[in-house]
Amino acid sequence: MKQISFLLLLGATFSLLVSSCGGSSTKRLSRGSYESAINKAVRVLQKNPNDQRELETLKTALNQSTTESLAIIERLTGQGNSEALVSILDEYISLQRQKDRISALPSSITSQLNVKDYTVDIQEARDEASQALFGEVEALMQSRNKDDHRAALDRLHVLKRVDPQFPDINRWIADAEELAVMAIWVNINDQSGIRFRDTLQRFLQKEKLDDLNRDRYLRYALTDPRPADGEVKVTIHSINVEKSTGTSKTNVYEKEVRTPKYVMDENGNVKKDANGNDMKTEEVSTIRAEVTEEGIDYKVVLRGTISYLDHYRNTEIDSEDLLSSKTITKKSFRVSGNEDAIDASKKAEIEKASKEGAPNEKQLIRDQMNAWKEYVYRKIEQSKKMYLD
Repeated sequence: MKQISFLLLLGATFSLLVSSCGGSSTKRLSRGSYESAINKAVRVLQKNPNDQRELETLKTALNQSTTESLAIIERLTGQGNSEALVSILDEYISLQRQKDRISALPSSITSQLNVKDYTVDIQEARDEASQALFGEVEALMQSRNKDDHRAALDRLHVLKRVDPQFPDINRWIADAEELAVMAIWVNINDQSGIRFRDTLQRFLQKEKLDDLNRDRYLRYALTDPRPADGEVKVTIHSINVEKSTGTSKTNVYEKEVRTPKYVMDENGNVKKDANGNDMKTEEVSTIRAEVTEEGIDYKVVLRGTISYLDHYRNTEIDSEDLLSSKTITKKSFRVSGNEDAIDASKKAEIEKASKEGAPNEKQLIRDQMNAWKEYVYRKIEQSKKMYLD
């Protein structure tokens, strides 16, 4: 019996938690969340049509929501611009959505609610908003200013949302895009003489062109579009390796060594101990080596220029030098004296440097290819702000 009571109590607690989730309709109403209060009250009344408290809350929320929407519509009426007309449409749609939500309730409740059907108002508002939007689009499309063409494209997307069946809407959007979007030619002139399979042009084509074209109003191409509205002119003058001697230091290594030596008698014979074994002694001496360590800097340098041209206005927006460099330091060693005096770790370092030898310049450049490609890409990417400002 105790277990059953506990389960009933648990079920009641769970129901209370579910019903209070998100706040009661009264609380939502007090916060001014009329639509949320209406939705909550409708859900409760669907389960319990006799809940008078919820019914009163629904009436109040519906009245206040309708009054507020109609006041907005009245304020916007007569302004005539497309933005106001679209807002009027949205208010009527919101009112109709409330009406449809309430229509799910029993007739015993809906008969107590004075709810109007706004279908005709919605259609009239849609027609007015569509015509106003299209009128503004036509005027903007006649301009020679790309900012106006972009404004036209924005309005066409709103028009498609307002009236998806508007005649030839997709064709109008395509025409506006053609006028609004700037075609930018990325013109790459590589004078470096360095030839690798994965060139800057291929790098942009394979990896970065999609990123450049994510902007709504810019389209970059690596072949000359006709006509091109703008041009990013990249000239690579040189890619080479500049070698220079860096720091130099000399370290001295000394080691004490012990050399076995036979003990000789006055006749030049090896002395014997009591057991007849040769007698030996150790001779202690110091060996010495000098290691000169020299750093050689190999600086991989890309030099060039980049210009940002606006063919639409026949101007050069900006130009700057390209300079990307990376320094790699290699060590070389000169040893004089007895190499046995040098400690093991330094010997390993010397042997490694000897095996590697001087670096291959072409390999050094190849190793830096990705770095300077990313550098040039970022310079191209910054043109997006220039063309849209």
